[in-house]
Amino acid sequence: MSPRPSPSPALATLLTLLVVASIVPAALASSPPQVACGACGEQFARAAADVDIEVTVLESTADVRLLANGTAAWTARTRVTPESAARLENATVGVHALARAALASYPNGPAEDPTGLDTRLVGNTVVVTFTDRAPLERAFGTTRLEYFDTDGADRGFRVNVDRLSVVTPERTRVTNTPAESVVDGRNVTWYGNATAFSETHLSHGEGRIVFAPTDLQNSALRTTAALWADTLPIYLDNLRAYVLPTTLLFGALVGVGLGLIRGTDRDRASGLGRGLLAVGVAIALGSLVLALVGRLPAVGVTIAGAVLVAVLGWVAATRPDHYRAARPAARVGLVSLTGVLIAVIPVIVAFAPPFAPPLPVILGTLWLQLLPVALAPAAGVLASRSRARSFALGWALLVGAVALAAAAFVPTDYRPFGALIVFMLMSAIAAAVVVTSLAAVGAGLARD
Repeated sequence: MSPRPSPSPALATLLTLLVVASIVPAALASSPPQVACGACGEQFARAAADVDIEVTVLESTADVRLLANGTAAWTARTRVTPESAARLENATVGVHALARAALASYPNGPAEDPTGLDTRLVGNTVVVTFTDRAPLERAFGTTRLEYFDTDGADRGFRVNVDRLSVVTPERTRVTNTPAESVVDGRNVTWYGNATAFSETHLSHGEGRIVFAPTDLQNSALRTTAALWADTLPIYLDNLRAYVLPTTLLFGALVGVGLGLIRGTDRDRASGLGRGLLAVGVAIALGSLVLALVGRLPAVGVTIAGAVLVAVLGWVAATRPDHYRAARPAARVGLVSLTGVLIAVIPVIVAFAPPFAPPLPVILGTLWLQLLPVALAPAAGVLASRSRARSFALGWALLVGAVALAAAAFVPTDYRPFGALIVFMLMSAIAAAVVVTSLAAVGAGLARD
Protein backbone atom coordinates (compact mmCIF):
# COMPACT_ATOMS: atom_id res chain seq x y z
CA MET A 1 0.00 0.00 0.00
CA SER A 2 1.31 3.44 -0.87
CA PRO A 3 1.97 5.76 2.04
CA ARG A 4 -0.66 8.29 2.79
CA PRO A 5 0.23 11.55 1.04
CA SER A 6 0.86 14.69 3.05
CA PRO A 7 -1.66 17.43 2.54
CA SER A 8 0.98 20.08 3.25
CA PRO A 9 1.10 21.45 -0.33
CA ALA A 10 -2.66 22.05 -0.34
CA LEU A 11 -2.47 23.47 3.19
CA ALA A 12 0.26 25.91 2.20
CA THR A 13 -1.68 26.90 -0.91
CA LEU A 14 -4.94 27.55 0.92
CA LEU A 15 -3.12 29.53 3.61
CA THR A 16 -1.52 31.61 0.87
CA LEU A 17 -4.94 32.26 -0.63
CA LEU A 18 -6.26 33.35 2.77
CA VAL A 19 -3.38 35.75 3.41
CA VAL A 20 -3.47 37.21 -0.08
CA ALA A 21 -7.25 37.66 0.05
CA SER A 22 -6.87 39.60 3.29
CA ILE A 23 -4.21 42.03 2.05
CA VAL A 24 -5.01 42.50 -1.63
CA PRO A 25 -7.73 45.16 -1.15
CA ALA A 26 -5.22 47.43 0.60
CA ALA A 27 -2.51 46.68 -1.93
CA LEU A 28 -4.81 47.50 -4.83
CA ALA A 29 -6.20 50.72 -3.38
CA SER A 30 -7.54 53.20 -5.89
CA SER A 31 -5.99 56.56 -6.67
CA PRO A 32 -7.21 59.48 -4.52
CA PRO A 33 -10.52 60.85 -5.77
CA GLN A 34 -10.91 64.29 -7.34
CA VAL A 35 -13.38 66.81 -5.99
CA ALA A 36 -16.69 67.16 -7.80
CA CYS A 37 -16.70 70.96 -7.47
CA GLY A 38 -13.43 72.86 -7.52
CA ALA A 39 -14.85 76.22 -6.43
CA CYS A 40 -17.09 74.97 -3.61
CA GLY A 41 -16.85 74.82 0.15
CA GLU A 42 -13.53 73.61 1.44
CA GLN A 43 -11.81 74.28 -1.90
CA PHE A 44 -12.79 77.96 -1.73
CA ALA A 45 -11.76 78.09 1.95
CA ARG A 46 -8.32 76.65 1.10
CA ALA A 47 -7.80 79.22 -1.63
CA ALA A 48 -8.63 81.93 0.92
CA ALA A 49 -6.28 80.42 3.50
CA ASP A 50 -3.44 80.55 0.97
CA VAL A 51 -3.66 84.36 1.13
CA ASP A 52 -4.18 84.43 4.92
CA ILE A 53 -7.97 84.89 4.90
CA GLU A 54 -9.71 82.66 7.42
CA VAL A 55 -13.02 81.35 6.10
CA THR A 56 -15.39 79.03 7.96
CA VAL A 57 -17.83 77.19 5.69
CA LEU A 58 -21.34 76.46 6.94
CA GLU A 59 -22.86 74.93 3.82
CA SER A 60 -22.05 74.50 0.15
CA THR A 61 -24.05 73.45 -2.90
CA ALA A 62 -23.41 73.03 -6.61
CA ASP A 63 -26.01 73.12 -9.38
CA VAL A 64 -25.24 72.09 -12.95
CA ARG A 65 -27.83 72.96 -15.59
CA LEU A 66 -27.42 71.39 -19.02
CA LEU A 67 -28.62 73.44 -21.97
CA ALA A 68 -29.83 72.15 -25.32
CA ASN A 69 -26.71 73.47 -27.10
CA GLY A 70 -24.41 71.27 -24.99
CA THR A 71 -23.34 74.00 -22.56
CA ALA A 72 -23.33 73.37 -18.83
CA ALA A 73 -24.07 76.29 -16.52
CA TRP A 74 -22.50 75.81 -13.08
CA THR A 75 -23.61 77.66 -9.95
CA ALA A 76 -21.64 77.06 -6.76
CA ARG A 77 -22.85 78.55 -3.49
CA THR A 78 -20.74 78.56 -0.33
CA ARG A 79 -22.40 79.93 2.81
CA VAL A 80 -19.91 81.15 5.39
CA THR A 81 -20.10 82.66 8.87
CA PRO A 82 -20.83 86.38 9.19
CA GLU A 83 -17.27 86.92 10.44
CA SER A 84 -15.87 85.15 7.39
CA ALA A 85 -18.07 87.21 5.07
CA ALA A 86 -16.79 90.39 6.67
CA ARG A 87 -13.18 89.32 6.19
CA LEU A 88 -13.85 88.49 2.54
CA GLU A 89 -15.55 91.82 1.96
CA ASN A 90 -12.65 93.79 3.46
CA ALA A 91 -9.83 91.70 1.98
CA THR A 92 -7.49 93.11 -0.65
CA VAL A 93 -7.93 89.89 -2.63
CA GLY A 94 -11.43 89.73 -4.03
CA VAL A 95 -13.71 86.70 -4.04
CA HIS A 96 -13.39 86.52 -7.82
CA ALA A 97 -9.63 85.96 -7.58
CA LEU A 98 -10.16 83.38 -4.82
CA ALA A 99 -12.67 81.43 -6.91
CA ARG A 100 -10.32 81.49 -9.90
CA ALA A 101 -7.47 80.22 -7.70
CA ALA A 102 -9.70 77.46 -6.28
CA LEU A 103 -10.65 76.25 -9.77
CA ALA A 104 -7.02 76.42 -10.95
CA SER A 105 -5.90 74.19 -8.06
CA TYR A 106 -8.03 71.32 -9.44
CA PRO A 107 -7.25 71.20 -13.18
CA ASN A 108 -8.45 67.60 -13.40
CA GLY A 109 -11.90 68.33 -12.01
CA PRO A 110 -15.12 67.69 -13.93
CA ALA A 111 -15.17 71.15 -15.56
CA GLU A 112 -11.85 71.17 -17.41
CA ASP A 113 -12.23 74.49 -19.26
CA PRO A 114 -14.56 76.84 -17.35
CA THR A 115 -15.38 80.14 -19.04
CA GLY A 116 -17.36 83.23 -18.11
CA LEU A 117 -16.36 83.00 -14.44
CA ASP A 118 -18.34 85.39 -12.25
CA THR A 119 -18.13 85.61 -8.46
CA ARG A 120 -20.02 87.77 -5.99
CA LEU A 121 -20.66 87.91 -2.27
CA VAL A 122 -24.39 87.95 -1.53
CA GLY A 123 -24.88 88.41 2.19
CA ASN A 124 -22.98 85.53 3.78
CA THR A 125 -22.91 83.43 0.60
CA VAL A 126 -20.21 83.32 -2.05
CA VAL A 127 -21.89 82.68 -5.42
CA VAL A 128 -19.65 81.40 -8.23
CA THR A 129 -21.02 80.91 -11.74
CA PHE A 130 -19.31 79.76 -14.91
CA THR A 131 -20.07 77.80 -18.06
CA ASP A 132 -18.36 74.80 -19.57
CA ARG A 133 -18.69 72.66 -22.68
CA ALA A 134 -20.38 69.59 -21.23
CA PRO A 135 -18.73 66.25 -22.09
CA LEU A 136 -21.63 64.48 -23.82
CA GLU A 137 -21.69 61.16 -25.69
CA ARG A 138 -24.69 60.06 -27.75
CA ALA A 139 -25.60 56.42 -28.40
CA PHE A 140 -28.80 54.49 -29.16
CA GLY A 141 -30.90 57.66 -28.99
CA THR A 142 -29.69 58.55 -25.49
CA THR A 143 -27.12 61.05 -24.25
CA ARG A 144 -24.53 60.28 -21.58
CA LEU A 145 -23.01 63.02 -19.42
CA GLU A 146 -19.42 62.17 -18.51
CA TYR A 147 -18.67 64.84 -15.93
CA PHE A 148 -18.32 62.25 -13.18
CA ASP A 149 -17.29 59.29 -15.37
CA THR A 150 -13.64 58.33 -14.87
CA ASP A 151 -13.41 56.75 -18.34
CA GLY A 152 -12.06 53.51 -16.95
CA ALA A 153 -9.48 55.04 -14.60
CA ASP A 154 -9.29 53.49 -11.14
CA ARG A 155 -10.22 56.68 -9.34
CA GLY A 156 -13.34 58.70 -8.78
CA PHE A 157 -14.90 61.93 -7.59
CA ARG A 158 -15.98 62.83 -4.11
CA VAL A 159 -19.05 64.93 -3.55
CA ASN A 160 -17.38 67.69 -1.56
CA VAL A 161 -20.59 69.69 -1.13
CA ASP A 162 -23.75 69.23 0.88
CA ARG A 163 -25.78 68.94 -2.31
CA LEU A 164 -24.77 68.38 -5.93
CA SER A 165 -27.56 68.61 -8.51
CA VAL A 166 -27.56 68.09 -12.26
CA VAL A 167 -30.55 69.17 -14.37
CA THR A 168 -30.82 67.85 -17.93
CA PRO A 169 -32.23 69.93 -20.83
CA GLU A 170 -35.90 70.71 -21.35
CA ARG A 171 -38.09 67.90 -22.73
CA THR A 172 -35.70 65.19 -21.51
CA ARG A 173 -35.63 62.86 -18.54
CA VAL A 174 -32.92 60.90 -16.75
CA THR A 175 -33.16 57.21 -17.70
CA ASN A 176 -30.69 55.62 -15.27
CA THR A 177 -30.04 55.91 -11.54
CA PRO A 178 -26.42 56.82 -10.77
CA ALA A 179 -25.00 55.40 -7.56
CA GLU A 180 -26.12 57.00 -4.29
CA SER A 181 -28.25 59.55 -6.14
CA VAL A 182 -31.88 60.66 -6.07
CA VAL A 183 -33.47 60.92 -9.53
CA ASP A 184 -36.60 62.96 -10.17
CA GLY A 185 -37.47 63.52 -13.80
CA ARG A 186 -34.72 65.79 -15.18
CA ASN A 187 -32.94 66.10 -11.83
CA VAL A 188 -30.12 63.99 -10.39
CA THR A 189 -29.07 64.91 -6.85
CA TRP A 190 -26.29 63.67 -4.61
CA TYR A 191 -26.04 64.57 -0.95
CA GLY A 192 -22.64 64.75 0.70
CA ASN A 193 -20.92 66.86 3.32
CA ALA A 194 -17.72 68.73 3.86
CA THR A 195 -15.56 65.95 5.34
CA ALA A 196 -13.49 63.74 3.07
CA PHE A 197 -14.02 60.68 5.25
CA SER A 198 -17.81 60.48 5.18
CA GLU A 199 -18.87 62.15 1.95
CA THR A 200 -20.33 60.43 -1.07
CA HIS A 201 -17.79 58.98 -3.51
CA LEU A 202 -18.45 58.34 -7.20
CA SER A 203 -15.97 55.86 -8.61
CA HIS A 204 -15.68 53.40 -11.49
CA GLY A 205 -18.32 55.08 -13.63
CA GLU A 206 -20.91 55.24 -10.86
CA GLY A 207 -21.62 58.90 -11.63
CA ARG A 208 -22.59 58.45 -15.28
CA ILE A 209 -25.85 60.22 -16.11
CA VAL A 210 -27.91 59.06 -19.10
CA PHE A 211 -30.85 61.10 -20.34
CA ALA A 212 -33.16 60.91 -23.33
CA PRO A 213 -36.14 62.70 -24.88
CA THR A 214 -39.29 62.19 -22.86
CA ASP A 215 -41.02 60.46 -25.80
CA LEU A 216 -38.19 57.99 -26.59
CA GLN A 217 -39.47 54.42 -26.92
CA ASN A 218 -37.67 51.52 -25.14
CA SER A 219 -35.58 53.98 -23.17
CA ALA A 220 -34.57 51.42 -20.52
CA LEU A 221 -33.22 49.00 -23.13
CA ARG A 222 -31.48 51.82 -25.00
CA THR A 223 -29.92 53.07 -21.77
CA THR A 224 -28.56 49.62 -20.93
CA ALA A 225 -27.11 49.31 -24.43
CA ALA A 226 -25.51 52.75 -24.18
CA LEU A 227 -23.88 51.95 -20.86
CA TRP A 228 -22.59 48.60 -22.14
CA ALA A 229 -21.22 50.26 -25.26
CA ASP A 230 -19.35 52.67 -23.02
CA THR A 231 -17.76 49.98 -20.83
CA LEU A 232 -17.27 47.13 -23.31
CA PRO A 233 -13.87 48.39 -24.58
CA ILE A 234 -12.70 48.68 -20.97
CA TYR A 235 -13.81 45.12 -20.18
CA LEU A 236 -12.20 43.71 -23.32
CA ASP A 237 -8.95 45.43 -22.38
CA ASN A 238 -9.14 43.88 -18.91
CA LEU A 239 -9.68 40.44 -20.46
CA ARG A 240 -6.54 40.90 -22.53
CA ALA A 241 -4.40 42.35 -19.75
CA TYR A 242 -5.49 40.15 -16.83
CA VAL A 243 -7.61 37.16 -17.83
CA LEU A 244 -5.48 35.95 -20.74
CA PRO A 245 -2.15 35.76 -18.82
CA THR A 246 -3.88 34.17 -15.84
CA THR A 247 -5.54 31.53 -18.00
CA LEU A 248 -2.35 30.74 -19.91
CA LEU A 249 -0.33 30.29 -16.71
CA PHE A 250 -3.01 28.10 -15.14
CA GLY A 251 -3.34 26.06 -18.33
CA ALA A 252 0.39 25.34 -18.43
CA LEU A 253 0.58 24.39 -14.75
CA VAL A 254 -2.53 22.23 -14.69
CA GLY A 255 -1.47 20.50 -17.91
CA VAL A 256 1.71 19.36 -16.20
CA GLY A 257 -0.22 18.49 -13.06
CA LEU A 258 -2.76 16.33 -14.86
CA GLY A 259 0.06 14.49 -16.57
CA LEU A 260 1.70 13.72 -13.21
CA ILE A 261 -1.45 12.40 -11.49
CA ARG A 262 -2.44 9.87 -14.15
CA GLY A 263 -0.77 7.10 -12.16
CA THR A 264 -2.42 7.89 -8.82
CA ASP A 265 -3.63 4.70 -7.11
CA ARG A 266 -6.81 4.23 -5.11
CA ASP A 267 -5.24 4.21 -1.64
CA ARG A 268 -3.30 7.38 -2.33
CA ALA A 269 -6.43 9.07 -3.70
CA SER A 270 -8.44 8.13 -0.58
CA GLY A 271 -5.70 9.43 1.68
CA LEU A 272 -5.50 12.66 -0.26
CA GLY A 273 -9.26 13.06 0.02
CA ARG A 274 -9.06 12.74 3.82
CA GLY A 275 -6.22 15.23 3.88
CA LEU A 276 -8.14 17.77 1.84
CA LEU A 277 -11.14 17.29 4.13
CA ALA A 278 -9.01 18.15 7.16
CA VAL A 279 -7.30 21.08 5.47
CA GLY A 280 -10.59 22.53 4.20
CA VAL A 281 -12.22 22.37 7.63
CA ALA A 282 -9.16 23.91 9.29
CA ILE A 283 -8.95 26.78 6.82
CA ALA A 284 -12.70 27.47 7.00
CA LEU A 285 -12.67 27.60 10.81
CA GLY A 286 -9.48 29.63 10.90
CA SER A 287 -10.85 32.10 8.38
CA LEU A 288 -14.04 32.48 10.38
CA VAL A 289 -12.10 33.17 13.59
CA LEU A 290 -9.85 35.70 11.87
CA ALA A 291 -12.89 37.35 10.31
CA LEU A 292 -14.56 37.70 13.70
CA VAL A 293 -11.40 39.18 15.19
CA GLY A 294 -10.14 41.36 12.35
CA ARG A 295 -13.03 41.47 9.85
CA LEU A 296 -10.88 40.34 6.95
CA PRO A 297 -12.19 41.43 3.55
CA ALA A 298 -13.24 38.83 0.99
CA VAL A 299 -13.63 36.23 3.75
CA GLY A 300 -16.76 34.85 2.06
CA VAL A 301 -14.90 33.44 -0.94
CA THR A 302 -12.14 32.07 1.31
CA ILE A 303 -14.55 30.21 3.57
CA ALA A 304 -16.70 29.01 0.66
CA GLY A 305 -13.64 27.69 -1.19
CA ALA A 306 -12.30 25.94 1.89
CA VAL A 307 -15.67 24.34 2.68
CA LEU A 308 -16.03 23.20 -0.93
CA VAL A 309 -12.60 21.53 -0.81
CA ALA A 310 -13.61 19.85 2.46
CA VAL A 311 -16.90 18.59 1.01
CA LEU A 312 -15.22 17.15 -2.08
CA GLY A 313 -12.59 15.52 0.12
CA TRP A 314 -15.33 14.07 2.34
CA VAL A 315 -17.08 12.58 -0.70
CA ALA A 316 -13.80 10.92 -1.71
CA ALA A 317 -13.34 9.46 1.77
CA THR A 318 -16.90 8.26 2.34
CA ARG A 319 -18.54 7.85 -1.08
CA PRO A 320 -15.70 7.12 -3.51
CA ASP A 321 -18.08 5.52 -6.02
CA HIS A 322 -19.22 9.05 -7.02
CA TYR A 323 -15.80 9.56 -8.60
CA ARG A 324 -15.83 6.43 -10.75
CA ALA A 325 -16.98 8.32 -13.88
CA ALA A 326 -16.73 11.89 -15.10
CA ARG A 327 -20.42 12.77 -15.23
CA PRO A 328 -21.26 11.70 -11.64
CA ALA A 329 -18.11 13.45 -10.44
CA ALA A 330 -19.11 16.66 -12.22
CA ARG A 331 -22.64 16.37 -10.84
CA VAL A 332 -21.33 15.98 -7.28
CA GLY A 333 -19.04 18.96 -7.73
CA LEU A 334 -21.74 21.27 -9.05
CA VAL A 335 -24.30 20.23 -6.43
CA SER A 336 -21.68 20.65 -3.69
CA LEU A 337 -20.73 24.10 -4.99
CA THR A 338 -24.33 25.28 -5.02
CA GLY A 339 -25.03 23.84 -1.58
CA VAL A 340 -21.92 25.39 -0.06
CA LEU A 341 -22.78 28.84 -1.38
CA ILE A 342 -26.28 28.58 0.07
CA ALA A 343 -24.83 27.48 3.41
CA VAL A 344 -22.36 30.38 3.66
CA ILE A 345 -24.90 33.10 2.80
CA PRO A 346 -24.99 34.27 6.46
CA VAL A 347 -21.20 34.66 6.44
CA ILE A 348 -21.27 36.55 3.13
CA VAL A 349 -23.95 38.91 4.41
CA ALA A 350 -22.24 39.44 7.77
CA PHE A 351 -18.83 40.29 6.33
CA ALA A 352 -19.78 41.96 3.06
CA PRO A 353 -17.77 45.17 2.51
CA PRO A 354 -19.53 48.55 2.28
CA PHE A 355 -21.36 49.19 -0.99
CA ALA A 356 -21.16 45.49 -1.91
CA PRO A 357 -23.23 44.39 -4.91
CA PRO A 358 -26.59 42.65 -4.35
CA LEU A 359 -26.46 39.15 -2.87
CA PRO A 360 -27.51 37.36 -6.11
CA VAL A 361 -24.61 39.07 -7.92
CA ILE A 362 -22.17 38.04 -5.17
CA LEU A 363 -23.39 34.43 -5.26
CA GLY A 364 -23.23 34.26 -9.06
CA THR A 365 -19.69 35.62 -9.06
CA LEU A 366 -18.57 33.19 -6.34
CA TRP A 367 -20.17 30.30 -8.22
CA LEU A 368 -18.10 31.08 -11.30
CA GLN A 369 -14.93 31.70 -9.29
CA LEU A 370 -15.18 28.33 -7.52
CA LEU A 371 -16.28 26.41 -10.61
CA PRO A 372 -12.73 25.08 -11.36
CA VAL A 373 -12.58 23.55 -7.87
CA ALA A 374 -15.98 21.90 -8.29
CA LEU A 375 -15.03 20.36 -11.66
CA ALA A 376 -11.54 19.22 -10.63
CA PRO A 377 -12.44 15.61 -9.65
CA ALA A 378 -14.33 15.14 -12.95
CA ALA A 379 -11.34 16.48 -14.86
CA GLY A 380 -9.15 14.03 -12.98
CA VAL A 381 -11.39 11.16 -14.03
CA LEU A 382 -11.07 12.22 -17.66
CA ALA A 383 -7.32 12.70 -17.39
CA SER A 384 -6.88 9.19 -16.03
CA ARG A 385 -8.12 7.65 -19.28
CA SER A 386 -5.57 6.35 -21.72
CA ARG A 387 -6.95 8.25 -24.70
CA ALA A 388 -5.36 11.61 -25.50
CA ARG A 389 -8.78 13.04 -26.38
CA SER A 390 -10.09 12.30 -22.91
CA PHE A 391 -7.05 13.92 -21.32
CA ALA A 392 -7.46 17.01 -23.50
CA LEU A 393 -11.13 17.23 -22.54
CA GLY A 394 -10.28 17.17 -18.83
CA TRP A 395 -7.63 19.87 -19.34
CA ALA A 396 -10.00 22.03 -21.41
CA LEU A 397 -12.73 21.66 -18.77
CA LEU A 398 -10.49 23.18 -16.10
CA VAL A 399 -8.95 25.86 -18.30
CA GLY A 400 -12.37 26.96 -19.52
CA ALA A 401 -13.66 27.13 -15.95
CA VAL A 402 -10.69 29.25 -14.86
CA ALA A 403 -11.18 31.57 -17.82
CA LEU A 404 -14.81 32.08 -16.74
CA ALA A 405 -13.75 32.60 -13.12
CA ALA A 406 -11.14 35.19 -14.08
CA ALA A 407 -13.57 36.94 -16.42
CA ALA A 408 -16.09 37.18 -13.57
CA PHE A 409 -13.42 38.56 -11.24
CA VAL A 410 -12.00 41.43 -13.28
CA PRO A 411 -13.92 44.73 -13.30
CA THR A 412 -16.23 45.43 -16.21
CA ASP A 413 -16.28 49.22 -16.08
CA TYR A 414 -12.83 50.40 -14.99
CA ARG A 415 -9.17 49.50 -15.43
CA PRO A 416 -7.84 48.27 -12.08
CA PHE A 417 -4.48 49.08 -10.55
CA GLY A 418 -1.73 47.20 -12.38
CA ALA A 419 -0.70 45.17 -9.32
CA LEU A 420 -3.89 43.16 -9.72
CA ILE A 421 -2.07 40.99 -12.26
CA VAL A 422 0.32 39.86 -9.51
CA PHE A 423 -2.60 38.74 -7.37
CA MET A 424 -4.26 36.95 -10.26
CA LEU A 425 -1.09 35.11 -11.27
CA MET A 426 -0.54 34.07 -7.64
CA SER A 427 -4.14 32.86 -7.55
CA ALA A 428 -3.56 30.89 -10.78
CA ILE A 429 -0.61 29.09 -9.17
CA ALA A 430 -2.57 28.38 -5.98
CA ALA A 431 -5.63 27.24 -7.96
CA ALA A 432 -3.47 24.90 -10.05
CA VAL A 433 -2.18 23.19 -6.88
CA VAL A 434 -5.63 22.84 -5.29
CA VAL A 435 -7.29 21.73 -8.52
CA THR A 436 -4.53 19.22 -9.29
CA SER A 437 -4.89 17.75 -5.79
CA LEU A 438 -8.63 17.27 -6.28
CA ALA A 439 -8.06 15.95 -9.79
CA ALA A 440 -5.66 13.37 -8.34
CA VAL A 441 -8.49 12.17 -6.09
CA GLY A 442 -10.75 11.71 -9.12
CA ALA A 443 -8.01 10.04 -11.14
CA GLY A 444 -7.21 7.54 -8.41
CA LEU A 445 -10.80 6.64 -7.56
CA ALA A 446 -11.73 6.24 -11.22
CA ARG A 447 -9.57 3.12 -11.34
CA ASP A 448 -11.06 -0.17 -10.21
